[in-house]
Amino acid sequence: MKPTKNSKVDPVVEPVVNLMEDLAVNPAVDLAAGPVVNPAENFAEDLAAGPVINPEGDLPVPEYRFTTVYLTTSGKITLYAGKNNFAHNEKYIDGVVAFDPAYVGDRKVFVRLAALFQSGRYDLQSIGLSSEAIVNQVIQQIYPPLENQTPLTALQKKMMDNLKEKYLFPYNIQWPENFPSAVILQSSGDDEDDDDDYPCGVLHEIRAYIGEKLDKIQYPDFTLMEIQKVIYESAVPGEQPRIERDLSFLPFEGTFHIECTLDKKIYYHGETIAVNIHISNNTKHTVRKMYVSVRQSTHIFVFLPTKYKLTVAEIKSEGGFKIEPGANLSRTFELTPLRSENRKKKSGLAIDGSIKSLDTNLAPTTVNADKFSGEEHGIIVEYFVKIKVCLSRLGRIITNRVKLEVPFVLMSKEPPPKSETSFPSTPADPSPAQSENNPGVSNEDLIRLESDDNDNDFDIKYEALMRE
Repeated sequence: MKPTKNSKVDPVVEPVVNLMEDLAVNPAVDLAAGPVVNPAENFAEDLAAGPVINPEGDLPVPEYRFTTVYLTTSGKITLYAGKNNFAHNEKYIDGVVAFDPAYVGDRKVFVRLAALFQSGRYDLQSIGLSSEAIVNQVIQQIYPPLENQTPLTALQKKMMDNLKEKYLFPYNIQWPENFPSAVILQSSGDDEDDDDDYPCGVLHEIRAYIGEKLDKIQYPDFTLMEIQKVIYESAVPGEQPRIERDLSFLPFEGTFHIECTLDKKIYYHGETIAVNIHISNNTKHTVRKMYVSVRQSTHIFVFLPTKYKLTVAEIKSEGGFKIEPGANLSRTFELTPLRSENRKKKSGLAIDGSIKSLDTNLAPTTVNADKFSGEEHGIIVEYFVKIKVCLSRLGRIITNRVKLEVPFVLMSKEPPPKSETSFPSTPADPSPAQSENNPGVSNEDLIRLESDDNDNDFDIKYEALMRE
């Protein structure tokens, strides 16, 4: 429609209107008569031009944002979670549960966040061949809704707006302070998929179920999702680990001095450990052999408590190595403990309980191992550098062995901060007030945005998780 004289034309639309008028007057106008434009150069100029500008307000067009929501369903009940992988400083897990109240009837619906020690295949649980013990759990009732419900987060508001389910019930659970790390014990290692098919260790899950007695609930009245909370450690400067010993093997004989120092206390997965060793041999013994190794100590507290140690990296002295009486040695040995070097060697090796990942690392050092009991951790993992020196007095017969152990911390490196366009789905308040009925639920407003308009400034991508 041609604009009237008194009508105002949008400056953005005006060139298009003028072109349409020219075509109407002279249909033979050659559109190709304009200047020749190189598409590649024009595209490069558009990229260099920066964000699109609104001609009227000179405001950049808002950047498109989205967040992924994970879901799992049994057909009768569907669980939505804002994340399935959490960092140690995240305090909450939030989402919604969809089900038909007519199917539930007078039963109750709960959401449980749990750390479980599990041994055996999932499909064998129904016939009692799988062992499972609860290490830690938080249970929240979502139906019928209780009083003093937590205000909806921005993510929950968005899901309730765009999901087609008629009945949606929110949940928001606070992670317990003593929630253990996810640790899986490596199987025989003959097959790379063994760790996924036969999980044994401490695993994290969130489960939505209908009914009050969880052990008597049958499928499809429940659905669950495997999740993981990863513990990161900041490599702040601190004291270098250092241990030394002075030994005397015979009376009226000199001392054997050995000292070991590591270059730092905290190491990330994949980093090389520099082991500095100094030996002063003032005895009549000769050092014939020396072993430097990284050892993993695993202490299991569930079912039948047990403790064992495995070598994950080692250097041995070569033939001809020896330290004569009265001689000294100062040397640096470098070792890199990697799960890839131990995949097919050691059964029972503690590895990181990453979700369906074959490229996982060794299990990190258990934090707060002294703060909470072993039963609250399920599995405690520690690391230390071990030095073993073999000495002889007559010929090559080993008469004495000296051992030294230097503990250190092996952790995952904290990822870089999220970009400004990422969506915060969980709050950062470290000490919220809790509901008496639901100990894991906060009564405070968990998301504090400057404007309610920001709640819709993102979109959701849903990803269904299926159990194999």
